[in-house]
Amino acid sequence: TLTVTLTGNVPAAGKVVTRDELVRHVASWREAGDTVALANGLFDLLHVGPLRYLEEAALQADRLVVAVNADATARALKGPDRPIVPFIACS
Repeated sequence: TLTVTLTGNVPAAGKVVTRDELVRHVASWREAGDTVALANGLFDLLHVGPLRYLEEAALQADRLVVAVNADATARALKGPDRPIVPFIACS
């Protein structure tokens, strides 16, 4: 499960959107000639590594969509003590 947050100058900026909403936004952006990049990750502990990743991803396109993996995915990939900061605490 991914949580997608739109950033930038869009009506849904900073909000979690459904997959269907994301598809509509991306289609609209592409129709307007914008390029779109996707950055995906756990982001359960934000430090310089993920920040550099997101900064670089933002430079690759006109629009950046950030997809955040679910807490269950963090546990499956990183172990039972993850996520360090659960998604609910970040919402």
